[in-house]
Amino acid sequence: MAAEFNASGEFTPEQCAEIATLDPYNPFYTLAYARARDATDSKSWLLSVREDDRIAVGCLGFLKTGRLNRSLEIPSLPCATAADVFWKGLLGFCRQQRVSELVAHSFASSNVAIPKIPGETGRRTRVEYVLDLASPGLWSGMSSNHKRNAQKAQKAGILIERSTAIEHCQEHARLQDASMERRMVRGEQVKADAQVRTFIALIEQQAGEFFRATQEGKVLSSFLILRAERGGYYHSAGTSSEGMAKGASHLLIRQVAEILRGEGMERFNLGSAGADNPGLERFKTGFGSRAVQSEAAQFYFGSRLQRGLGAAVNMMRQFAKERALKKEKLVESEEGHTGPS
Repeated sequence: MAAEFNASGEFTPEQCAEIATLDPYNPFYTLAYARARDATDSKSWLLSVREDDRIAVGCLGFLKTGRLNRSLEIPSLPCATAADVFWKGLLGFCRQQRVSELVAHSFASSNVAIPKIPGETGRRTRVEYVLDLASPGLWSGMSSNHKRNAQKAQKAGILIERSTAIEHCQEHARLQDASMERRMVRGEQVKADAQVRTFIALIEQQAGEFFRATQEGKVLSSFLILRAERGGYYHSAGTSSEGMAKGASHLLIRQVAEILRGEGMERFNLGSAGADNPGLERFKTGFGSRAVQSEAAQFYFGSRLQRGLGAAVNMMRQFAKERALKKEKLVESEEGHTGPS
């Protein structure tokens, strides 16, 4: 049977499990992740290439309809196998669904090949950092600085806890904001949104869980780790200034890796970092992780008018967000609450 592209918006748990089996280290292929995204503002689709009545490659895509555009986001592209059939079918699906914007990521992906397609608006190389938990020399490449920080945190009595409590989503967002503010001060590029709704959906649908470093009841560092059958993925994290000084995040990474290994996991993907975030890059490489290179790209298939109107609307929304944030910080200052540094 010839290879054939298939797109299903009403897929079964068994069909989703089939693509998850193809890459058991990838949490972006799981049913729990699909349900979490459905719980926000996206519609999940299973995109696959079938050969001989089985799925050869596949992934999840998330369709979102706005006032001006319809966008399709693929968090984790499949491997290069059957790439020609996959991309030809994907572009046909975009035309059929009147998708004007395609965003193709490679979170937890490997061996990804993104072809040159008309309508490309951006492309970048990504590097993710992976710890192979089954390796007997797991910590042999850990830097001396990272080891000292982890030991300092242990001596300070910092404890590690895990949680799936919804009320911890806001705390996670607060700590993430603290980390982002430090990186912005250093001139690094960061996202401004804490995405609390996303955290809640991921926790509610059991796609991941929090690991937290605490001292005397105070949370110093928080990681949201997504789960696949044989791998964990560092989705988002935040650490307070106090936690940074005490080495909380260094201890937390090491302990999370040991916990995942004890549960039979084989990989812990620390996520990406690039030249625009040198501090984050040093942090992730310092654990002795191996680098995995991939690509991400964006495409626009709508009219010039659509694109211009969409850009104007996004600019207005960003301006409104920044204005609201400034107003919120002004109120906090007047009330005497300085917030995290």
